[in-house]
Amino acid sequence: MIRVTVLYSASSRFDWDYYLSTHTPMVERLGKPLGLISLTVDRCVSSLGGAPSPYVCIAQLLFQDEAALGAMLGQHGGEILADIPNYTDAATSMVVSAVAQ
Repeated sequence: MIRVTVLYSASSRFDWDYYLSTHTPMVERLGKPLGLISLTVDRCVSSLGGAPSPYVCIAQLLFQDEAALGAMLGQHGGEILADIPNYTDAATSMVVSAVAQ
């Protein structure tokens, strides 16, 4: 399995209502037929020790394999990325990993 971790840096604007009611359902609707297994969202509250978190949100998308990820990005990547400004101005990092366990 392949996991994509999306890290949204702490920013001045993150519209949780839009993200949870519009963006993530869109990603699931587009991705599930192509091999998206699950999408989870964490609302970051702090770093260990209580310092502010460097991230406001972390999303994790689990795919059957690299082909499924490639299919989703190839068919819908532009649409998904174009929606980001509708809910945040945060710098976004994405990490692709192979699930070890």
